[in-house]
Amino acid sequence: MPPEDQALAIGSEARRFVRAYHNGSLCTLSKKLEGYPFASVSPFVLDDRGNPLILISNLAEHTKNIDADSRAGPCQPSI
Repeated sequence: MPPEDQALAIGSEARRFVRAYHNGSLCTLSKKLEGYPFASVSPFVLDDRGNPLILISNLAEHTKNIDADSRAGPCQPSI
């Protein structure tokens, strides 16, 4: 299989995998313990382009962390 086709197949497989789950780990940098990761299970949905949408409360630790440092990202979906 040509590299371009292989890349498309891997991307398609990754999208199917993510669409199969509705929970994953949201990771932020801890505000309380500077420089340490803070991760917890967080529900998400995908928009029509496949981007994850996460709704978190203003009271959540993740929100406080993101307000202090916007670097955040998903880890693997929780299985």
